Amino acid sequence: MTTEAAKVLVVDDSALQTRIVGDALRAAGYQVSAANSGEEALGLATTWQPDAIILDVMMPGMSGYQVCRALRQEKTTAHIPVMMLTTKGGIEAKVAGFEAGADDYLVKPVDTAELLVRLKVLLRRARGAEYAVTRTGQLFAVFSLRGGVGVTSLAVNLAVTLGCTSQRRYDSTQVTPGREPTWAEPTSNWAMQRQRSRNWSRHCGLPPTTWTVASPWRGPMLPQGNTGRRR
Repeated sequence: MTTEAAKVLVVDDSALQTRIVGDALRAAGYQVSAANSGEEALGLATTWQPDAIILDVMMPGMSGYQVCRALRQEKTTAHIPVMMLTTKGGIEAKVAGFEAGADDYLVKPVDTAELLVRLKVLLRRARGAEYAVTRTGQLFAVFSLRGGVGVTSLAVNLAVTLGCTSQRRYDSTQVTPGREPTWAEPTSNWAMQRQRSRNWSRHCGLPPTTWTVASPWRGPMLPQGNTGRRR
């Protein structure tokens, strides 16, 4: 989704206000549609699926607060970012707007440059959330109650095995809007893993380790000649 292709729905009971805001957005390259009531806005939000909504608060019939709550309750519109643009500038009004589900709040009259930059930030945040990837991890603790005999060897083996048999890794540098995230294929760089293990052994004062690569079906790589004791 680019700035030029983004669709913005402007909702205000004043036709003059929708025209002013709409003209500014079109001049910036946005596609614009307008609604003059809350009911009309909900219908357009469902059918047109805008990338963002600029919403007035004080409207006859459904208020902007009610429209925003209705948008958040529908699965097809809950994700659309909403910017409230209204003459109500008190703290209570702003808090009510955010509690209703608004993502930003601007008070009229607003400078066109500020409106455009806030809309750009709003769309960027929405785009980032769309491609966000939830990552989880596990923590392994290796310890000994009697001086750490063999613990270092076990910890190194465990780390190397997990690193070499891990599932495919998410490549966050390859995220392209409009495309699925890129996943890097798992690798088995044994030379790198062996070098890391040897560096760790030297750091801990352990004798050099000779590595034997075991079958993936029989177990991890096993070090030979390493007692796990510090010198």
